[in-house]
Amino acid sequence: MADEHNDRPERRQQARVGVVSSTAGHKTIRVVVENLVKHAKYGKFIRRRTKLAVHDANDEAQLGDVVEVLPCRRISKTKSWRLARVVRQAVQIGPLPGTELGPEASSAEPAAEVPGEVSAEAPAEAPAAPPPGNEE
Repeated sequence: MADEHNDRPERRQQARVGVVSSTAGHKTIRVVVENLVKHAKYGKFIRRRTKLAVHDANDEAQLGDVVEVLPCRRISKTKSWRLARVVRQAVQIGPLPGTELGPEASSAEPAAEVPGEVSAEAPAEAPAAPPPGNEE
């Protein structure tokens, strides 16, 4: 009798690949999966997006990472996917020069002046004198 259950074909879990759009929750990430669907009548391919709540037990995924997710048992009302692996990490871009990020930025040197730009700290120049010869 036990062998009857082994005769069933093994159900393969369908992995999905998507981009992390939010990491606000504790051990939860939001992944956006895009897929192309052919329109039934017109035949044009349409982009469809699905937002999945994914369980990230180790908080290893970051915003913008490309991740692979697998279905699992329902963990909460909306969460029934788990993180399988991080396929590609997002590129981290540093802050622009002259932008303030917090208290450590206030002790930094002021940004270099851009030629032709009026600084808020520089005094306004006096109006130019009229050209000679136009005296009345």
